[in-house]
This record gives sequence, structure tokens and C-alpha cells, in this order.
Amino acid sequence: MRKRNLFIPIIAVSGAVAMLASCSSGHDPYANLDFDVDISGASITMWTPFGAEMHAIVEQYVQQWSEITGVTVEIEAKSGYDTLKSAVAESATSGSYPNITFAYPDHMASYVGSDILLRLDKYFAEGANTKYDFASDSPEFKVSDFYTDYMRENQSVEFDENGDGYTLGVPFNKSTEVLTYNKTFFDFAAEIDPAIHVPATWDELDTMAEKILNLMETRDYYKHYVGIDKNIYDTNAAAVAATGEDALFDFHSVLDPKKVTSENSVYGFRPLGRDSLSNFFITSLRQYGGEYTTVDKATREGKILFNSNETKTALIDLQNRYNNHYFGIAGTWGESKYCSNPFSAMNCVMTIGSSAGADSNAPKGGKFDVACAPILYKDANHKYVISQGTNLVLLDKGTNAERIASWELLKYLTKYANGGFAKDTGYFPACEYAFNSAAYQSFFSKTPRSTSDKINLSAAKVNRDEYTNPSSNWTKFVDAAFDGSSTVRTAVESAIGLITIGLNGAQQTPEQVLNNLVSELSDYQ
Repeated sequence: MRKRNLFIPIIAVSGAVAMLASCSSGHDPYANLDFDVDISGASITMWTPFGAEMHAIVEQYVQQWSEITGVTVEIEAKSGYDTLKSAVAESATSGSYPNITFAYPDHMASYVGSDILLRLDKYFAEGANTKYDFASDSPEFKVSDFYTDYMRENQSVEFDENGDGYTLGVPFNKSTEVLTYNKTFFDFAAEIDPAIHVPATWDELDTMAEKILNLMETRDYYKHYVGIDKNIYDTNAAAVAATGEDALFDFHSVLDPKKVTSENSVYGFRPLGRDSLSNFFITSLRQYGGEYTTVDKATREGKILFNSNETKTALIDLQNRYNNHYFGIAGTWGESKYCSNPFSAMNCVMTIGSSAGADSNAPKGGKFDVACAPILYKDANHKYVISQGTNLVLLDKGTNAERIASWELLKYLTKYANGGFAKDTGYFPACEYAFNSAAYQSFFSKTPRSTSDKINLSAAKVNRDEYTNPSSNWTKFVDAAFDGSSTVRTAVESAIGLITIGLNGAQQTPEQVLNNLVSELSDYQ
């Protein structure tokens, strides 16, 4: 295997030493690549991180490609992103890793350290043309085909001597975060108070949350059913008897957050719920003008930058909003990760989480309508939303025909089949070609058959009309990955929990949380 043109810290483990030593053989994976080689009859391997349903969808598109090209693909599900990363890392010394796989940027950083990840710049330069019928309307495969926000993360992991990033992967399944809201509730509330609407900024949340909490309290909606006549009832049967229809809202298990105790606090109402505490921390400090981490391009060593006044201000504001009952996190309602159950149970009427999982917020029985909007932002100059999802990468393995076959499969999945994949899964297209494809555009014209379909369509429209619309000024970001970036991310995940729910019921101050994080992550300063 080849030596990379950068300095990488060597971990003193026998396997790592053996792998690095093998590079002295002088193997150059980019020498004598023949992009015109006949790949029919070749056999390659692919590992995916997906569960059964998603894996089956990917497998369907891989099979279509195999029938067109005559290449056999042995595809294996590792059922989890961390599981996949571990499997590839563990197979680095034996060379039993696959030809092609999926990777987050921090996975790429790990594979760079093991010297098994291929740079794709030569592939783009010399293997751009695709000769199959599925590419006849756009046969050239270019870096510029892909959305800049998505491609940037693939060029921010390893750098040449001039500090320019190598292209290490191509975007595949992409998502971000959206605000999912109870449309039925907001339409209803606006009839009572026309000033109530879905907030766009955190300052607007302060105002809207106060109005919503006031409406809930003054109308005595807590612990009651609310009929279509806006009156309260002790039971749904009473609402039916009075109005002829089921109650519009079931708040009978929802308590006034000002009156909850430690015994019943999981039922306290808060207008907004928030998933992913690590995303919450990272996005918040960016929206407040701060920075999260950086990477030395020469040594690839990572450094934290969030020990700042901007981060402290963000945490102070969030703690105040939590204490004012404006938002909750999953643990507020006794959940481990997500706010979908509290949302369905009317313990919150908005929730922020992954666009790819937004349909999990569909209420049981379709008891209210749901729609999506962009996440809350601090101000018009700091409209940051995180980019999520994996990229397809090639690993240093195989004959020339197998390497070119893997490249052609990567091209098919990331560009030519990507619109269909996005339509089937709720992920966003990775490039404009996929977005404009007939398969994906049909997604916008079809009539949704279920609440889940409505939510996925609404999330897709947020991406189309806001996040990828230059005039909206949104930035999808991913921080540069390095060996240890997952450790930093895991550490910061605790911060929001400590300033809200607290430790053993006692909140920590933002300053305490920040000081403890900096101490815990002293290796990254």
C-alpha cells in the first residue's frame, strides 16, 4: 500500500505497525489504472451500515446495476454505522475489508490512519465518462455534480502538502434536521390568538412558547380533552356527546409544567422537543457565532475551539429557555433519545430531529396533521443546519477490473440511481442530477397516502425550498473529522443534559459544564 503525503500519529499497536510496515512494499494503487477495462464478469464486495429495510432498498439498486454491467456484487449488511466502522477497522491488517463501503467523515479519518482508503481525484480526472445506457443523458461524472455542502466533508479529511483536500468519498444518503410541528394544533391555536404561528428563530420561540403556555393554562386544557368547539371535556365520550365528533386533542395525560413534581415530571408540557443533544450543542454554538473544532492539515490532529464566550452565551440562553418550560429534551419525558413519543402524546407540539426520521413523528391513528419547517436559528446571518448521512468510499483492494467496477458502482449509486433511492427512503438527493430526475420529481407530484408520506414530503420541500435555496442563506455544515472527533462528539452530548435535567436532579451552570468539557478533552487543545 502507498505512503500518504502527510504526517499521521502512529498508534503503538502491533496490528497498526504491521499495516504501516506493509506500505514499504511500494505498492501504488493508482498506477496502471485502466478505466476502459471490461468489467463484466468481475466480482466485488460491498458492506452497508443499514438495517434490513434500508439494506434491501440499496440491494435492489445494486442488483439493477449488476444486471446492466455483468458484475457480481456480494453485499453484506453490518446493521449499524459503528458496527460497520469497527468491522472495516478490524479487517485492515488482514485485507479482508470490502471493495466499496459507506463512511462518515470520522470513519474516513480512521481508514486514512490505517492506509486503506483510496483517494478519488485520479478516478474523477481519468474515469469521468460512464459508458452505460443509464448515463446517456449525463455521461460525465464530476465533483461539481454534487452539492458543495455535501462534497465539502469528503474533501476535509486528508490534505496534500499545499493544504488542499483530497477527495475521499462521494455523497450518498444525505439528511439534515427539520422542525416537525403539529399543524392541527397551530391552526387551532391561531383561531384563538392570530399571533400564534410556527416560530422561525429562537427569539420567536420565546414569544410563541409563552403564548402557547398561556393558552394551555387559561383555557384549562391540561388533563382534559378539547372538542372541536374549543371547550374542555373530562372524557372523549363527553366530547362526542356534545359535538358529535371525537375530541380534537387529548390532553388528559398532559400536566402543567409549572405544577409537575419529581414523580410526575415526565408528563410536563413544553412547546418544543429536541432530539440529538450532540447536534443541539454543535449547531447552537455555530448559530451563536462560535466554532466547534479544527484540524491541523499537516498533522491531522484535531483541536477543540468551543471554549468561548459564544458557547457560554448559547448555553446560558438554552438553560433559561428550559427553565421557562419552552423546550424539553427526550429525558424530560423519560425517553432515551427521541421526542417522537412525547410529540404523539401531545406533551410537545413541535420537535427538532433528523429529516430522515421525521416520519417517526406520525401520531398513532393519524389523530392530527403534521408538517415540517426549517429548524430554529439565531439570526439571519447564522442560519446553520447540520449535514448528516454517509458517503460512498473505495478501499484499497482488488484487481484493476474490480477497482474500476467498484468505481462504476459508486457512480451509479451516488448520481444515476440516487433520485430513486431518495424517493424510496426519505433521504435527500446528493446532487442536482438526482434531484431533477423523474423518479425524485414524481415524489413532489404524487398524493401522500399516509401521515408518514405527508411528513416525508414536507421535509423534502423544506430541503428544496429553504436549505438548498441560495436566497434563503442556509448553510449545511459538517465539521472536519479527525482521529478522535467521535470522542469529542460523545463528550459534548452530555452538555445539554447537564444544563437542563442535570445530574441527580441538580442542574449544572453553563460555566461548570464548559470547564468540565475542556478538562475532559485536554488532549484536544
